[in-house]
Amino acid sequence: MELNELLFNIFKELGIEVAQDEYLGKSSKYATFTYYDEQPTSWADNEVTSDTAYLQIQFVVPKKYDYFAEKKAIRNALESNGFIIINGETFFVVVYSGTVNTRSCVWNVKYTEMRGE
Repeated sequence: MELNELLFNIFKELGIEVAQDEYLGKSSKYATFTYYDEQPTSWADNEVTSDTAYLQIQFVVPKKYDYFAEKKAIRNALESNGFIIINGETFFVVVYSGTVNTRSCVWNVKYTEMRGE
């Protein structure tokens, strides 16, 4: 399964709209994912056998939304689907986008897959 498809499926199962890079929908609760690096991570017989993609996944909700259960569900779903969470943080988005009513939960993750699968 392609990595984008995997992410879309994860968030669909959680009932959260998701988009790559930029969300243009109408929901006040959504997720985005952005690739920021990809590199080969294992070799055999002078050939690359696996690649690791590094992504930032962001879950955006209204400032007063009770997000804790969904944040935990997202983390658990990512981990159970093979993602390794490098770090995560939650903050108000005021500093980043000029909005005052938005909270953002962000995870930096990595996902390794074998070539040819």
